[in-house]
Amino acid sequence: MSDIILKACNLKKYYEVNQGLFSSGDLVKAVDDVSLEVRRGETFAIVGESGCGKSTLGRLLMQLLVPTEGEVEFEGKALSKHSDKDLSTLRKEVQFVFQDPFSSLNPRMTVRKLISEPLEIHRKDLSSKQRDDKVKQLLEQVGLRVEHANRYPHEFSGGQRQRIGIARALASGPKLIIGDEPVSALDVSVQAQVVNLLDDLRDEFELTLIIIAHDLSIIRQMSDRVAVMYLGKIVEMGPVDEVFSNPRHPYTLALLSAVPEPVVGQEKTLISLLGETPSPTASIPGCRFNNRCQFARNICRKTQPEISVAEAHEKHIVACHFWQDVAQSASENTMNTSRTRNEKLEARFKLYQAALKGEKAVPKLLGAIEQEELT
Repeated sequence: MSDIILKACNLKKYYEVNQGLFSSGDLVKAVDDVSLEVRRGETFAIVGESGCGKSTLGRLLMQLLVPTEGEVEFEGKALSKHSDKDLSTLRKEVQFVFQDPFSSLNPRMTVRKLISEPLEIHRKDLSSKQRDDKVKQLLEQVGLRVEHANRYPHEFSGGQRQRIGIARALASGPKLIIGDEPVSALDVSVQAQVVNLLDDLRDEFELTLIIIAHDLSIIRQMSDRVAVMYLGKIVEMGPVDEVFSNPRHPYTLALLSAVPEPVVGQEKTLISLLGETPSPTASIPGCRFNNRCQFARNICRKTQPEISVAEAHEKHIVACHFWQDVAQSASENTMNTSRTRNEKLEARFKLYQAALKGEKAVPKLLGAIEQEELT
């Protein structure tokens, strides 16, 4: 059995811009020539700011959207060649957890019906009693009580609703789960609970996870590898510790510098990007990041950088003409050293873990972080 469970090859998704009754002919390149591999049993993260195309990529990987070009392979089989029956099987083995737990659940259905629906579709061999027993088992596995099965979604908090969504995703017995910002709509302390739940479920069910997120502390906490996206392209990818400790793309460097400090009043160096994010319909010659990059030179404005190996091993790759300069800048800037950046993130992880234990100091610490983020 191959170690690669999911593979994307030169994946593209373009949208034509319409203006009233007429088409302008402009294209939004939501995903533009993305290639990646996800290994069996790992947690693979896709990170980037809003509008970078990460959610579109997640939907392409599950075939919820049809790509403009390129191919997605699941366990060695091209999804474009799947029949409707094969795609039904794919839905059983690849499940999706949506960002908003408030709108992803049908308010007219009880929790029992929401979770048993995938069982009715994909597990026709189960009797009604067996399905009911399975629903109760899943509720307990995601940290809910059996009596919750008879309630409706509006009777639950955001964190509980997301647990229901996770239970529903687990019902069909998937091999891979894609989470599109699965904790971004939740409070910080509740995020910790859901993150730890996903980690536990991955080990218990031998799952592969793809997590789409913009919170770097969440990514660092639960991921094995990470891909950084900017305007539809992957600009850096590698083991999460390597990418966070030794960023090789200026965009990754800027993202890491924006992680809030865990201590109020602690000095930090924020890397300000030049210019503004280009229009999604803009045709940008060369590197798409060139108008915001402090390292940009003439070649960056003319020639698009190819994906290249950023280190001695082949696990850390980057699309930048001058990634060596980025590495030098990161090592010279005290705020961006491996030690300081890791301490900053680890402090937030400790808060997550403390929140799980119900420690009394947590609200004060979390309030301090939230206050700093507002200022």
